[in-house]
Amino acid sequence: MKTRHRSIFELIGGNMDNLTDYLSRISPALAVVALVFVLVRPGKHLRVVLYILTFILLRDALTPASLWRLGVTGGVPWIRLFPSRVFLAGMALASLAAVGRIDLEDRGGAVDPAFLAPLLLFAVAGNLLEELLFRGYVGTPLLLFTLWEGVLCGIIGARYGVLPSTLVHGGAIFALPSGLL
Repeated sequence: MKTRHRSIFELIGGNMDNLTDYLSRISPALAVVALVFVLVRPGKHLRVVLYILTFILLRDALTPASLWRLGVTGGVPWIRLFPSRVFLAGMALASLAAVGRIDLEDRGGAVDPAFLAPLLLFAVAGNLLEELLFRGYVGTPLLLFTLWEGVLCGIIGARYGVLPSTLVHGGAIFALPSGLL
């Protein structure tokens, strides 16, 4: 009996054109960012700016490449990610690798506790604005979910630290595309 070997396209799943489109969108910018790190050797503040801009680039390039889809069914908003275990695991590992490279001092150091409440308000309001502007869905359930999730993550982060807050935020992000809710 002959063993059938799966191609990389079958292994990744979904449509390879989506991944090719994504890579073609992000590659030039990632090359520039890499060159800046190698040639300029940016100081702490410029590194933070580069990390943030790179994250925004990687996140926002997912939409036009159809690596996530948003919709509303029966008045309930939903999100679905690219249907590939390999792609999702790869993105997760890349995210963890990036986190491992950025220490607290590269993110500006510790924050004065007196600024935590205004920072929380800014983060929640900013996230609400982001959802309105970039996602295009203004439905009340999504707005309430975003507000609630932002407040919870801020409180948990302030009281217990980044890791528990990350688990709550990641759990919320998992809950939406999983279809479990």
